[in-house]
Amino acid sequence: MDGNFSVILDYMGKQKRRMIISTTQHTVQLLPKNKLRVDGAIVEMPYHAQDISVINEGDDVTVSGRGFAIHHNLPNDKYEIGLSGWYYGKTGGLLGTYDNERHNDMMMSSRQLTSDITSFVDTWEVKDRCR
Repeated sequence: MDGNFSVILDYMGKQKRRMIISTTQHTVQLLPKNKLRVDGAIVEMPYHAQDISVINEGDDVTVSGRGFAIHHNLPNDKYEIGLSGWYYGKTGGLLGTYDNERHNDMMMSSRQLTSDITSFVDTWEVKDRCR
């Protein structure tokens, strides 16, 4: 919610996805076939910058930034997102508000609560820009 980073999973069709992680300084894309794009350019792993690093260890790719880490297990196409306690109650999106309160996990991008799953998902959909 503070704009430090965003995590977007982009469905590209035919079961292909890319994960896009944007920080205040960089945009990192984990592409199909274990490719990495940083700020528009294909780069090799490992990649290290001031506010983000990407490491490939066997079947896992880990993207780490200030207060977050995202692990992607390639064969199982499983993602794990870990957050620092500093982000407690400061997140928004499809993964909830990270405050251990179920009642407000379906908060829309307008910060209004809803019980309608379609409205909730639609409000966080990214088209031409992040919300």
